[in-house]
Amino acid sequence: MTSAVERIEDIIRAWRLQKDALKIVRREVKRTSKAGGVLELDLSNTGLEEANADIVDHDIRECQQSADDCAVLSMWTVFERLVFECLEAECKKMTCSPIEEFNQAVTKKVVNAVEYWKIDEALDLLKPLTGSDDVGHAKQIKRYRDWIVHRNLRKPSPAKIDPISAKETLIHLARVIDARNH
Repeated sequence: MTSAVERIEDIIRAWRLQKDALKIVRREVKRTSKAGGVLELDLSNTGLEEANADIVDHDIRECQQSADDCAVLSMWTVFERLVFECLEAECKKMTCSPIEEFNQAVTKKVVNAVEYWKIDEALDLLKPLTGSDDVGHAKQIKRYRDWIVHRNLRKPSPAKIDPISAKETLIHLARVIDARNH
């Protein structure tokens, strides 16, 4: 099974490739448009076939931002799954030596309910393993993830999280969690 760290690294590799490909296309659009305002790229069978250079440039910049947001969202999804798997594993340890029937029932209820806990509460449980600062960074990523998904324009947008800083934080936390589980 692929670890969360490997999956996050795969997401970053794909994101970097997307960003580089978009840079190349944007660079070529700018270069060819300087030569006379008409795109000389072979854009047949694309949605860009009849677009002018300014529109293509604008669309590429929006696509670059979307790639950033999708990378953060994807990495968060992988990390969140890891957190809940870690908590489930920790809860299952409680079933190793139940004392009585009541203890068994409570333990079973907790194990079954972990999946439905709020992620902020689950993250707080990681503080003894990772420290408050690391959990705080994860919560900032989570707030940005929520904004990406919901885009409630009546609420101010949180601090922008770039894919590289999200990767660093989430991989660090994933390694701490993995060390705990092995």
